[in-house]
Amino acid sequence: MNFIVRHPDIVAARFGEHVLLTFVSLAIALAIAFPLGVLTARNQRAGAITLAVLNVIYTIPSLALLAILVAIFGLGMPTAVVALVAYAQMILVRNVAAGLLGVSPAALDAADGLGYTRFGRLIRIEIPLALPAIVGGIRIATVSLIGIATVARGSMPRARNARLRGPAPRRSRQDRGRQSGRDRARACSPTARCGSSSAGRRAGQ
Repeated sequence: MNFIVRHPDIVAARFGEHVLLTFVSLAIALAIAFPLGVLTARNQRAGAITLAVLNVIYTIPSLALLAILVAIFGLGMPTAVVALVAYAQMILVRNVAAGLLGVSPAALDAADGLGYTRFGRLIRIEIPLALPAIVGGIRIATVSLIGIATVARGSMPRARNARLRGPAPRRSRQDRGRQSGRDRARACSPTARCGSSSAGRRAGQ
């Protein structure tokens, strides 16, 4: 708590980086998950394979996945973003598919009767009706990514992470004097000649 009060600029900067990492990853994950969710809802076989692969990725521990990604991409922002995007896929794809599959068949028949194409029906009928499930998936994915982003920050370069600790506390003049005295004593103790040599020089003068 004292660190937050003493260094609000550092805390604000780290908070901004955390939020940016989370929402950039969420936006990329949603752009990938939406077409996969549509595919899962349209094709049962492809959907089963997609959900099985995403489920395997989701069960990998975050530290293990980050270790694999660091070996491939190295330390940096892309590694953290890839990890967060991969973890968000299972939640988003499942909710997009569930929302689309939950649309009433009567609404679909009415859209077909009005002459909508499949794409037009998707955009104007299915997505608006599936929106509550999709928004629920986005909310769950956001909460999950906020927690995982804390671990993913460890894949960022050390030079940037070192600033999280803030500047080193300044030592007082008295502490520096004590430290220099201990250093001189440590340097003189093996030979025990420091005092005698200085006394001899004073006597010769």
